[in-house]
Amino acid sequence: MLVLQSMIGPPSPQNIQFGVLILAGGNSARMGSPKPWLAFDHKTSFLQRSIHIYRAIGIEEIVVVINSDICKEQWTTQLDSISKDCILIRNQYSERGRLYSIHLGLERITSANVFVHNVDSPYVSVDTLRSLKGSYLAQGVTVPSYNGRSGHPIIVTEKVKDRIIRDHHTFETLKHALSQFDVRRVEVDDKHILTTVNTAAEYTRLKNEYLR
Repeated sequence: MLVLQSMIGPPSPQNIQFGVLILAGGNSARMGSPKPWLAFDHKTSFLQRSIHIYRAIGIEEIVVVINSDICKEQWTTQLDSISKDCILIRNQYSERGRLYSIHLGLERITSANVFVHNVDSPYVSVDTLRSLKGSYLAQGVTVPSYNGRSGHPIIVTEKVKDRIIRDHHTFETLKHALSQFDVRRVEVDDKHILTTVNTAAEYTRLKNEYLR
C-alpha cells in the first residue's frame, strides 16, 4: 500500500460524480439512545446535519444505512424528516458488523466516488469535505488528517467500492479492506475529523462546546 500526503490537491473535474454513504447501523449501546436522532443543535439531528453538510458541497446521491431497530413507530417523525433527502436502507442484521452495513450501502450507490461518513461524527466542517473532494485519489482511498492523525470521513473510489461489494465477507474490518489500496492523506485544519460521540458524557461536552 502506497501512502501519499497532500496539503492541497488539484480540483476534481466537473464530470466526476460523488455520493455519500452515511453509516447509522449501530445499536448505540454505550450512548443509551439512538445516535442518528440526537440533537446536533436546536433544530437539527445528527443525521440531518450529516445530510445537510453533503448537500452543501453539491452531493445529491445520499444513502443512509440505519439499524432497523430505530425505525420503529416511535421514530416516525424523525424518519419522515429525512426520507425525502436520502435513500434509506434498513439494516436488519446489525450483528453482522460495520462492513456489512458498508456493503449494503455501496450496493445502492451509483456514484463512482463515495464519501463514507459515520453518523456519530456530525461536527466535521463543510470546508473539510470540500478539501477532500478537491484532493481525492482517483484509484484509491482519501483520508483526512489533523496534526498527523487520520480521521473520518474517507473517500473510496470505484475500484475500492467494487472490491468491498464483492469481497466484504473476506475482510475482518474496514481498515483491513482499505489496506489493499493506495491511500492519500489530506491535511485539514479540523480537529473534528477525530471526533466521534460514543457516550452521553461525550455528547454533553461536545454539544456545549459547539453551541457556545
